[in-house]
Amino acid sequence: MLSLVFICEPPLLVFYILDTFIQKTKKSYMDSRSRRNFGQLNNELQDVQRIMVQNIDDVLTRGEALSGTVTA
Repeated sequence: MLSLVFICEPPLLVFYILDTFIQKTKKSYMDSRSRRNFGQLNNELQDVQRIMVQNIDDVLTRGEALSGTVTA
């Protein structure tokens, strides 16, 4: 089936790769060791939150810098 995907349009290849990643990730979280998996998921969500907060802070800082240059 993989060879058929390479013949198709690139968006289908991207979908196939993403779907494969999602299926593997889903299997890892559906494991019987759910307590550990929820802890792992929580840690990953905290990492994402930290990154997003930093990104928002960076955007606000850039906005302030741009506002300073426009009014000067």
